[in-house]
Amino acid sequence: MPFKLIFQLSLGNLVRYRRRNFFLLASIAVSLIGIIFSSALIRGWERDLERGSVEDFSGHVKMLHPRFLDDPTTEHHFNLLDLDASVFENLELVGWAKRIRVPGVVSSERKTRGVQIVGIVPSLESISFLASITVDGKNIEKEEEEGVLIGKELAEQLETGVGRRIVLMIQGSDGQTKETGVKVLGVYDAEGTGYEKTYVITGLKFLQDVLVNSSDPDKRAGVVTELSILLEDEAKTAILQDLLQENFPDLYVADWRTLDPEKARMADIAEISIAIFLGFFFVGLIFGLINTLIASVIERIRELGLLRALGMRRSVVLLQVVCESLLIVSVGTVLGLSAGWIICELVIFGGGIDMTAYAEGAEAFGINATLNPVVVGSDYLSFGLLTLLLGLLASYFPARRAMKVSPLMAINR
Repeated sequence: MPFKLIFQLSLGNLVRYRRRNFFLLASIAVSLIGIIFSSALIRGWERDLERGSVEDFSGHVKMLHPRFLDDPTTEHHFNLLDLDASVFENLELVGWAKRIRVPGVVSSERKTRGVQIVGIVPSLESISFLASITVDGKNIEKEEEEGVLIGKELAEQLETGVGRRIVLMIQGSDGQTKETGVKVLGVYDAEGTGYEKTYVITGLKFLQDVLVNSSDPDKRAGVVTELSILLEDEAKTAILQDLLQENFPDLYVADWRTLDPEKARMADIAEISIAIFLGFFFVGLIFGLINTLIASVIERIRELGLLRALGMRRSVVLLQVVCESLLIVSVGTVLGLSAGWIICELVIFGGGIDMTAYAEGAEAFGINATLNPVVVGSDYLSFGLLTLLLGLLASYFPARRAMKVSPLMAINR
């Protein structure tokens, strides 16, 4: 029997048993919509984790003094003037930023807090969270800036504000504690309160003048504690890390996962979560398909017996049932993937899912105030192919049952 006829018979059965097939299609489509949307939200969480770590002054790759992580002070610095800048010329970078970032203490008239004091070159900070902050007052506009920018949360804790003076206490490159009074130029509002409580921002050159014990201004100007690099393609992180470590063996080169292992573990958990969702989904789907398809074969014993009486071979009966099952699964898969994609796009277009009501708890898990689903093409391809494969496997058992139907069995029914 030609395949065209088998296909026509299968298509006809889809139309004849509309109610049963509608519920089967709906179950496949709804299941796929659920897994698509859930995986997109988990991908969004994963992206927030990576972006949060990368924008937290890490970049994809960071260069440090080998002892800086164990003792993060200006004593453990390196000089950019000693590096061969030609290494960076042919790299596909979004950008890079040089900084001094050291722990310190900030005091107002009323309160004292431990913070991270960061000296920046403002024009290079498009790769960090500073590119998206809003500032009440004056922002840091040049690296010679002598004032500071503090977070909204820190300003509330210190009970201070724009125009007030605070005192910074930091350990200098000679191991001695440096103390300097500065003016609060502005108060910044970042996406996460963690930034606002942690970082006090000032100009790089100002911090170099305060902390570096050197009478040579040119040598002092090259002193930094870190160099962060943001790549166009995050997948090339390992290649860049190896290249930099090879060219600068006296420095420690690390990626964001090494520098922020907590968020890296959370990102790994996100990947595992997708696999768990897939497992539950596909186990439920295959049992649902098998039960529904076997029920449909039992309903059609008379029809299948008549076909056998008319001379249809067992193998053709098996092929017809498999073809019919794959048609149902294919249509359900297309509907589910399409609807899932549309729902994700509508959520993205609508500005994402507002998490501000759970901001404090969400931030602990690396989730931003707004969670946006992330649509990944490879996920759609994987989910679609796996659903079709499971549909093929699920159709085997009812097809075997249909193949055993004899004309005599149909008459007895």
